[in-house]
Formats: sequence, C-alpha cells, structure tokens
Amino acid sequence: MTRVPGWEEALVRAIEKHTMLPFAWGVSDCGYLATDCIAAITGDLPFKTFRGYRSEAGAAKKLLKAGFNDIGDLFASAYEAIPPAMAQRGDVGTIERDGKVGAAVVTSFGVAVKAEHGIGYEAITALRQAFRVG
Repeated sequence: MTRVPGWEEALVRAIEKHTMLPFAWGVSDCGYLATDCIAAITGDLPFKTFRGYRSEAGAAKKLLKAGFNDIGDLFASAYEAIPPAMAQRGDVGTIERDGKVGAAVVTSFGVAVKAEHGIGYEAITALRQAFRVG
C-alpha cells in the first residue's frame, strides 16, 4: 500500500473534519479519526467491518469478537510496527490515557488525538506504539 498523490492535503482535510466534530462514538472518535486519515493517505478506508458501533462498549466488543485486545492490535494486523520515535506524518499509533488505549495520528504539530471538542495534540513521545502507513 502506498501513499496517493496529494495525500498531504487529504490528511489535513481529514483532520479538519474531526476538528469540527465533537467526540461521538461511531461518528468522530479515535478510531474514526485514524481510519479516516489512513483513507486520506492511501485512498482506501481500512477496517470497514469495525464501523457501526455507538458506544465504547460496542467498539470494544467488535475488537474482542475479532480477536483484538485493543486498537493497537488491530493496527498491528495490517501495518508494520515501527519505533514511535521513527513515526512520520501520516503514520498512526496508540496512546494510553486513564488506562485506556486510543488511536492517534502523527502530524507536523505532534500527535493528533480525538478530544471532547475536536482534536487535541500531544508530543510524539506520547505514542505507546506506532505503525507505518503507506
């Protein structure tokens, strides 16, 4: 899988979309942010069968039913794991907040994460795992 021409602008648009949306499970959460960004970069929306949940429990249930403990396991099933310090713009990863694992996207501003009201940014050192996209 390679990055499509114009992926940089498409990535910005995907992040801007989630910046405008409040956090909502199955609409604009960490998984949707990451997969929308992957789709912007590669031209292909990954993990379509994991969409359609409406709660944190629903998201966890879909992952567990498929044999994944968390979203990091899901990413690892399709993308090359890399050291977090080597992650570049457009790569995805996981962070841990309050004992829960969430998805994140590497940007030129740091690591984009879904926040209650849009997008928040953390230092790249916040990544627990990283995966190469494209």
